[in-house]
Amino acid sequence: MTFISKTIASAIGIATLSAGLAPAAHAACTQWRMPVEFSIVQANGARASCTIGRGGQRFTGTCESGGHSGKASGTLAGREFSMDVRWGNGSVGAYTAVLRGDEQVSFEHGRTFDRTHPARWSIWTSPDRGSCRAR
Repeated sequence: MTFISKTIASAIGIATLSAGLAPAAHAACTQWRMPVEFSIVQANGARASCTIGRGGQRFTGTCESGGHSGKASGTLAGREFSMDVRWGNGSVGAYTAVLRGDEQVSFEHGRTFDRTHPARWSIWTSPDRGSCRAR
């Protein structure tokens, strides 16, 4: 075997060995998980703290805001988050958002409005993060 063919054979062997040792890439997330406790921070200054159960695509829970409490129910269908909060004063707050990310999931494009006054809406965010439930 000549020097050139030995060099090529060594290079192929190293490349093959390196490929076998490379870390496996994570599969993309197929189901997301909401945090059990999360905050809603609206652009108009309103804040709410929510606690929800670990239901699959449907969940229930409670939210607190400015001394008022409400019963929450919602869905997480794919990346689409939707929740209604029936506040103690009779209003129903609608909250929607899209979950972005794969490992640490954040809420994006959050919108909220009172169902009796849908023309008046606000955007919202959350400092809390969801996570991947299944790959």
